[in-house]
This record gives sequence, C-alpha cells and structure tokens, in this order.
Amino acid sequence: TWGTVPLDDFDAWAEFAAQEVADGREANVKSVKNMFMKAKFQAKGVQWKSEENMHYIDGDTSSFGKVCMISCKTDDGINILYGVYGYQWTMNANRHMVLSFWERKKEMLHNFMTHKAVHQMLVEAGEL
Repeated sequence: TWGTVPLDDFDAWAEFAAQEVADGREANVKSVKNMFMKAKFQAKGVQWKSEENMHYIDGDTSSFGKVCMISCKTDDGINILYGVYGYQWTMNANRHMVLSFWERKKEMLHNFMTHKAVHQMLVEAGEL
C-alpha cells in the first residue's frame, strides 16, 4: 500500500494499518505499529524498515510473515510505501518442524520473504 498520510492523522493510520497487516494478532500488531510509528519521528529523508514474525505451534496453524516499508517525511505528512508477504500452514499433530534446519536456512528464508514483500510494494506502486 502507498500514499501520503498527514501528520495529524498518522497515529490513527498506524493503528489501523498495523491491525490490517498483522491480521489482528496482538503481539504482531504492536511490533508492526512500532515500526510504522518510527516514521513519524524520523528526520526528513527516506528510510527503510522491516519486520519478520514466525508463529509456530506443534500440530496447529503456523505462519511466517514479513512487512517492509519505505517512508519519507515531508512538511505535510509522511509518504509511505509498504508491502506484506506471509504464508500460513497447518501441521499434523504427529509432524514437527525440524528447527535446526530452519535455523541454518534463516538467511535464505529472510531473503525470500524480503523479495516477496518488495515485489508487492512494486506492484502497489504500479511498477510491475
């Protein structure tokens, strides 16, 4: 999503956008909102921010998500462009993730998720 958010409306926008991005998961809402709020206090210029979250429970629905944001503060507001990518799956009760494998592949997963979120940003901006 992209657009300019007036400074007077930024707190409400950050709360709404974080709820939407984090799909209502309260722990994720807080970290995404904090990421968005950093844009309000940045100096003028362009800044890049990103957040990742992995939610895993044996035999339950698990997920991995990434949000990336570029912000540019102006006199009138903050120009925001952000992209979100996530994946959700359900593990069978008798199946378990091999966490040592994912620890070794963390950088690969991080790069893939960043690529997908940035791709979404370019689509939103009309560049793809």
